Amino acid sequence: MIKLFNNLITLQTDFLSNTGKIYSVVVGIVVIFLGITFYIWQVDKKIKKLEKQIKHEH
Repeated sequence: MIKLFNNLITLQTDFLSNTGKIYSVVVGIVVIFLGITFYIWQVDKKIKKLEKQIKHEH
């Protein structure tokens, strides 16, 4: 079962490499990662701002 799964992954990787689509996959993953990172950074800024407001109110 594991050998079959490894062979399937190898075939998919070889197909993506041979057709040049592996770069599209890598770019997609990088874009998603950067988007998530940017979103988390924005949420962190908003939380810090709210924490300062709460601290000054008390």
